[in-house]
Amino acid sequence: MVFETLVMRLFAFIALPPLYRAKPVVEGVSSDGCKVTLKLPMNRSNRNHVKSMYFGAAMMGAEAAAGYLFVSSLLRKGQVRKVGYVVANVGASFLKPPRSAVRFTATLPRPADYYIQKCIESGENMFIPVHVVGIDDKRKCYEFEFSFCLQPPRE
Repeated sequence: MVFETLVMRLFAFIALPPLYRAKPVVEGVSSDGCKVTLKLPMNRSNRNHVKSMYFGAAMMGAEAAAGYLFVSSLLRKGQVRKVGYVVANVGASFLKPPRSAVRFTATLPRPADYYIQKCIESGENMFIPVHVVGIDDKRKCYEFEFSFCLQPPRE
């Protein structure tokens, strides 16, 4: 997962400096492209005064995990400039304060390639649900429901 982590950190360095400072690590990507696990360590830049993770840092980690599903698929297909993606909606639940690194696992109902292909074929925006769970030391700390909007290529 070293290559995936380098891709994530390069993207973060260029586009999302706060994510770069948080030092995310891609720990696993499923072979079908439906699931990714990203670890966000508990460091000074994302720890609050009660030694827990800022909720904003958790949101950033969850969004990065969810977005990586689409980014990795677009990179593999060479379509990074063709299809746009943004977060259209988000729901979040704070369950317990994390005390150590949090692993965010993002899951899609179908592979990202499927949604990207359907978006290109239809020429319409597509809204895709992504479920993300944040776990530290075997305790579920966060749950997120994202709705990503895929935007087809413009003429």
